Amino acid sequence: MGIACARRVGSGRRIVLADVDLQALTFGADALESAGFEVLSQRVDVSDEQSVNNLAAFAKKAGALDAVIHTAGLSPTTAPSNRIFAVDLMGTALIIDAFRPMSVRGTVAVVIASAAPAWITVSAELEHRLARTATGGLLQVVDGLHAKDPSAAYAVAKRGNQLRVEAAAAAWGARGARIVSVSPGLIHTPMQKQEERLNPKVAA
Repeated sequence: MGIACARRVGSGRRIVLADVDLQALTFGADALESAGFEVLSQRVDVSDEQSVNNLAAFAKKAGALDAVIHTAGLSPTTAPSNRIFAVDLMGTALIIDAFRPMSVRGTVAVVIASAAPAWITVSAELEHRLARTATGGLLQVVDGLHAKDPSAAYAVAKRGNQLRVEAAAAAWGARGARIVSVSPGLIHTPMQKQEERLNPKVAA
């Protein structure tokens, strides 16, 4: 999804491409460069605050920030619940925090959320905590939650993405920037194909 977004919006811009998987990062950067895009690449683990801050610093050196498109995430068949929360929930919060100070008038941040929150009911209390808890304490909010049900953990994490974006909108707007979430339907990425094969909740 990240490569598709880069192809769609990257024309005439310098693209900073990031991934935790160095092989995938190199493949993606080479493909974009072969198509004529200007690409800089940086490895990032979005669940690690220092790694995300390093990415933001790297991107800042590349020039003014037009857009951030955050597509990183793990699905229910690829990781246990705690890791899904670390990457999908905490990772999104860290990206929002790290890139907001770089935003300028006209910058837009796009967070890929999901339709998965429609699968479950999230209490108003949990929604409030997902939205408002300081990033450093966010994983404590979900500690032990749905430990044996990665599908439910994924849905909660993605609901958290939506809520973090809503909560951050005013601060981004004060800088003349926008932050939005997109909750797409099923996209036939390799990860989604694996979900359809192994996860009856998704296949249904």
